[in-house]
Amino acid sequence: MRLAAAFMVLASASTVQAETIIAADYVEPTTRYAHAILGDNIEHAGLCVTLANGAERIAVWSELVVF
Repeated sequence: MRLAAAFMVLASASTVQAETIIAADYVEPTTRYAHAILGDNIEHAGLCVTLANGAERIAVWSELVVF
């Protein structure tokens, strides 16, 4: 079982490629954070990154997470 797991890790590792991020923007405006650190009540609950190939990746945090 360990040998099979190790093989799967090695096999999948060889197909992973780094993706170049060319832009990043905050998304999902929210007022759920009361600190107003940027000078107003609007903060953001997510981040959108644009990759060199034009694809976008978006991550939105739950109400329990602040970044």
